[in-house]
Amino acid sequence: MSLDLVTELFGHNDRVWCVRWHPSGHTLASCGADKTIRLWAKSLFVPSVQSSIPSETPVEPAVEPSTPENTI
Repeated sequence: MSLDLVTELFGHNDRVWCVRWHPSGHTLASCGADKTIRLWAKSLFVPSVQSSIPSETPVEPAVEPSTPENTI
């Protein structure tokens, strides 16, 4: 099996712990050791939203399906 590199995302300043696609397929969420969560717009692959994580504990982005927008 071979994999093709589609794009590289630049923004985190340290290790990335986890990435997840939103069910819509339009937004990618990433979180990492730089204590930030970033939302990436698929159309541009630039961070559209950034938020700080209050601890160094690894976290994973999750989708809340009970909200109308499937909040990340």
